[in-house]
Amino acid sequence: MAWLVKVVSLRKFLVVLPTCALVLFLLHCLSKIAETEWSKDESQTDTTFILPKAPGRRPASVNRRCLPGYHSKVELGPVATRHHEDPGMPGAWGGALLLDGLSFKEATERSVGFQKHGFNAFASDRISMHRGLGPDTRAPECISQKFKRCPPLPPTSVIIAFHNEAWSTLLRTVHSVLYTVPALVLREVILVDDDSTEGECFDGWLEPLLARIVESEQVVVSPQITSINLHTFEVEKPSPYERNHSRGTFDWSLSFNWEELPAYESDARKDESFPFRTPVISGGLFAVSKAYFEHIGTYDSQMEIWGGENLELSFRVTDTPYTFPDGVQVVYRNLVRVAEVWMDEYKDIFYHRIQEAAEIAQKGLFGDVSERKRIRERLRCKDFTWYLNNVYPELFIPDIHKTMNPSLMNRGNQLCLTIGPAGRSVLMYPCYSLQEQQGCAPRENSPFAAWRRERVAGCGRDRLFQNMGAIGHSPPNVWNKILPPKSEDWDISGS
Repeated sequence: MAWLVKVVSLRKFLVVLPTCALVLFLLHCLSKIAETEWSKDESQTDTTFILPKAPGRRPASVNRRCLPGYHSKVELGPVATRHHEDPGMPGAWGGALLLDGLSFKEATERSVGFQKHGFNAFASDRISMHRGLGPDTRAPECISQKFKRCPPLPPTSVIIAFHNEAWSTLLRTVHSVLYTVPALVLREVILVDDDSTEGECFDGWLEPLLARIVESEQVVVSPQITSINLHTFEVEKPSPYERNHSRGTFDWSLSFNWEELPAYESDARKDESFPFRTPVISGGLFAVSKAYFEHIGTYDSQMEIWGGENLELSFRVTDTPYTFPDGVQVVYRNLVRVAEVWMDEYKDIFYHRIQEAAEIAQKGLFGDVSERKRIRERLRCKDFTWYLNNVYPELFIPDIHKTMNPSLMNRGNQLCLTIGPAGRSVLMYPCYSLQEQQGCAPRENSPFAAWRRERVAGCGRDRLFQNMGAIGHSPPNVWNKILPPKSEDWDISGS
């Protein structure tokens, strides 16, 4: 028995994955699909990667016997065993690789790699594809988690979609999966070549995702994601003491954002091993039951390249720089499809924000969405008002009938006061570039409301902070950091 690594062309893939970023998309009980093979020179050959069976462990099987109790560490051992790693090797244990004193030829190679891939492929090529990420630094309750034998964890396919990927990062991603995924559940690893980035796995990343699907098949589960430095390939490690988490959100431009987890979500968690809800997922890495994914309509196959698929999937689940030849931007076209199917009357806010999207909608350049609307009807999904009230009540809903909400522009630097992520900080940005974060909507009878009526345009720093305090943002020390000397005069615009 062996595990098979496939490389699949989208021309032969049954479901279009409209993304050029790395997607580790887990589908259990995945049916067989057409396969092509891959070689190191990135041409199609007759060679298939066959992975030897891990000794002493059973491969994933649909009809395994369900035993009582919890899985032991041995039972959840990986497909392949990583050899001892020399801590002195380049990038070992997820460390940084710093390259100084490069020759002209080496510096040129590094520059070409950056231009082609968007990261330091020169450094990646010098890091072992077998590298580990060092000691497990997760919270103790995450490390000590146990997983029941019955009902069993489902057989799993790991699907990696890639675009123009550097060979070293792609191979390191595949090996990282093989070194961390239990042989008990792994059926296959599928690489999807869409004719168009690296991920590395910590130990124990997959089992909690599968356990959530066992508890409830009607979920889409996404893990906490750290980052890899694009210059040095240093891997950000989770902290055992970290208690601040981020969830995926969006604004009315339908741009994906990260924001700090609200207190009510944090308080609902018993410890760090408990999941939390998120309005949208990033789209880069998630797990879902194949049966459920097909039931809710899979991906929108008329979306192109990437962009918007994470919002479309998130709206569907919770409610129940490319261009086309004609110049229509792919991302905006995809987002218009999302808005037309799922956002009801709130789509007008999106069109009010993004003129390019409004033109696509007006000219009907977003394709046929009748099939997607039929899926929404079949699933009996709730309307978007329900989504905003129950899933993302924190989202500010602007009044598009106003020209704009008033903003505060500093006369010294000609920048506007802008609320940072999750409303936790105050920043200065070009005016009108982030309208939701720059619009001031004062409460009735607040000091700021009175100040607005008086049209005071040249108040001092103390007066401004006193009035802004009514909105609930930013401690006083922030002002000393963002304001240039003697820039205490502000103008109100759009009021």
